[in-house]
Amino acid sequence: MDDALHDKTLTTLARLARLRIDPREATELREKLELVIESLRRLDELDLDDVEPMTHADSGRNRLDEDVPEPAMAVDELLRNAPATEGRYIAVPKVIDAGREDGHESSSDHRGRS
Repeated sequence: MDDALHDKTLTTLARLARLRIDPREATELREKLELVIESLRRLDELDLDDVEPMTHADSGRNRLDEDVPEPAMAVDELLRNAPATEGRYIAVPKVIDAGREDGHESSSDHRGRS
């Protein structure tokens, strides 16, 4: 496969997955991706005509415990146990910045609200 095309493909995949790839890691990531693709090609070559399709990984039933109401934790206690808070909210890291198409953060604010 042409390296330039492969570089573009890797960049496109990273953008679609909203990942930032360090250029120093791109070569290693490209090699691993090529191994995955090669493995998929080998799987595609297998003769599976006589293999019955699997519809569920586990045919067992769900084992659910009975719901038993318990008192909820007090908000103050919950917030004391949180790693970071903003007022009465638990602060969590921003995962995706919906304001930018490339997924990169656009401001110095790295926290969202849950």
